[in-house]
Amino acid sequence: MKKGTDCAQLPNVLNLDYENSFWQLFTTKNGTFYLYSAYYDIRPRSPAPTMRILSMSNTLNPTVPVSCQIWFNNRNDPEIAKVVNYRLLWEPSWGTGARIYPYSIECEVPTVNGQNLVPVAVSLVENICDTATNLIKVTHNALKPGEKKSLAVCVKRMYFVNEEPIFKLIEYLELVRILGAEKVYMYVLEPQQSAKIEKIFRYYEAQGLLEVSRITIPGQRPNLPILRHLYIKKHLHLEWMFENIPTNDCLYKSFYRHDLIANIDLDEVIIPENGLSWRQMIQKVVVSSKDTPYSTITTRNSYYPINFPKPKNWNPGVPPQFPMLNTIRRLTKYSKPLHSAKSFFNTENVIVSHSHWALSCLGQQCSRLDVPTEIATSHHYRPFGPDQFANQDVISNATVADYSLWKWKDQLVAKCVEAARDLDFL
Repeated sequence: MKKGTDCAQLPNVLNLDYENSFWQLFTTKNGTFYLYSAYYDIRPRSPAPTMRILSMSNTLNPTVPVSCQIWFNNRNDPEIAKVVNYRLLWEPSWGTGARIYPYSIECEVPTVNGQNLVPVAVSLVENICDTATNLIKVTHNALKPGEKKSLAVCVKRMYFVNEEPIFKLIEYLELVRILGAEKVYMYVLEPQQSAKIEKIFRYYEAQGLLEVSRITIPGQRPNLPILRHLYIKKHLHLEWMFENIPTNDCLYKSFYRHDLIANIDLDEVIIPENGLSWRQMIQKVVVSSKDTPYSTITTRNSYYPINFPKPKNWNPGVPPQFPMLNTIRRLTKYSKPLHSAKSFFNTENVIVSHSHWALSCLGQQCSRLDVPTEIATSHHYRPFGPDQFANQDVISNATVADYSLWKWKDQLVAKCVEAARDLDFL
């Protein structure tokens, strides 16, 4: 597309519209977009090189014509491409009452002199010659020569108000590493005010296990911790919409570095039976399915109520600070299939991931391999009450002892105690 000498100038960073350090604004005649991150998608199954810009909008089903100004190294002028899709990162039938909605804004990246070059930044404009008021860095995490794809974990949000979960965080990170995670991506709602939590972040970042990303809730919503907590509790749909930004940001940054990612929160973990690692468990499921193509490998939820009383004379030989190791009774009945389920996501074909399963996939309908409970389940460690009964086939408080986590007890206790002592918490 031909441009004049004064057309589509690279915007000055001092003239951009910022909501804060994490979000930029793009205001149109059809509403406002809050822009968080951008990714260059050239996966083999993608029909064309695609820019995916993660954003939230105060408009449901936006239709405004918008173009991407795509910027490359050592080039003064951008390439122009029309936005071809506003992809909603949510299932509308679950409700749309939040008044702010998560989207992947997508445009196809044209070749430059016949070559597929990797962009460095992208801007959104209504008129192609506008000087944009936004400029988002483009991430393309290609593997280095000799590197192999690995398995990663995504923690979509971390915030707390009435606790400082230092031992819970240590236990979680050490456990997922033992099970086979080579990287953990954690999204932390700012401001995060615990010096001890920051100390844990630095400890595991230095080891190469953890990568922390900071984020806020956009759209003039409160972000002071206690006020945000109360606001989210009143507006649950907002939380459900918002968490799809970090969930999919983690997927998109994993396109090339990881073949599988697991979306699991701090109070849950996928536990294989018989002491298998995650890789061994996944291989067993894939082989038994006769190599059926899949988008997710999905495990059934089992509740481990942390608010139920411990057995009399409880003495597990485990430091009392670590909650998962100290909770061995689960509800006898598993949750209904897919209710609070947890999955490993195939980064080769998933376009939209959700906390529980894939919502959209490249070139096909999303497909799922369900893991039998005798091979693995998702352990969910949380207070149990009436709200959770909706997930159960049978309404019952009956519990059974389940020691499947304890197959790693000695190793996990040793690593947790070592880390806590290194951090001067024990």
